[in-house]
Amino acid sequence: MAHQRQLHLVIPQEQEWPVMGQESDGTLILQDGFIDDIETVNGLEAGSLTDSQLLSLLLAWYHERRRIGFPEDPVMDEMERAHSAA
Repeated sequence: MAHQRQLHLVIPQEQEWPVMGQESDGTLILQDGFIDDIETVNGLEAGSLTDSQLLSLLLAWYHERRRIGFPEDPVMDEMERAHSAA
């Protein structure tokens, strides 16, 4: 099995929660420019952030938001269940 390099992504300090909803096919609807901002602040090439990396970032951020008292987000709960089942 090939070893994957772990990437620690940084969220821009003033970034608001970017998840706006979910399409009927399960695709997340994200705030315009969010992915570009993440790639820029992390020094990544445009288009290099994978879906898996993005989902991991959003789930970690969601868990932290829940820990400090933000309400549940049904979209992220569904994404987490799907990710855990995969």
